[in-house]
Amino acid sequence: MAVEFHRLLRPGGKIVAVIMGRKCIIEKGYFTFKNNSRQRNRRKSFHPVKANIAGEMIDIWYYSPKEFAHYMSPFFEFPMQRPVGLFLPPSYLDKSFNKIPGLLPMLNQLEKLSTIHPGWSDYADHYLIDLTKR
Repeated sequence: MAVEFHRLLRPGGKIVAVIMGRKCIIEKGYFTFKNNSRQRNRRKSFHPVKANIAGEMIDIWYYSPKEFAHYMSPFFEFPMQRPVGLFLPPSYLDKSFNKIPGLLPMLNQLEKLSTIHPGWSDYADHYLIDLTKR
């Protein structure tokens, strides 16, 4: 993947991507509460995990920011990352969180504050990265 991106971009070119992380604290908490250890630990897998997306089973890969940076490092600098979904739940949990009036607007405000600290990226549902071709 890194080789192909490197080939396609000019020097100094950028890739901006949103990656699914390994340690989503909201997901871990939810599946711990549901006593579902299989789902709680699925992001630890180093193999693809099957997920039902719009009725179709697809392979999902999870990477920590550190792992992704390592894979891309021969060809790209990794200057920026930001958490996405640190306080806001994954979309499949929307119904559960909507049952509590005012919760999602409050979590949205916390989400906006969380983007200032890149170290929290590892604990969010996703993280945004900005890579620059070497």
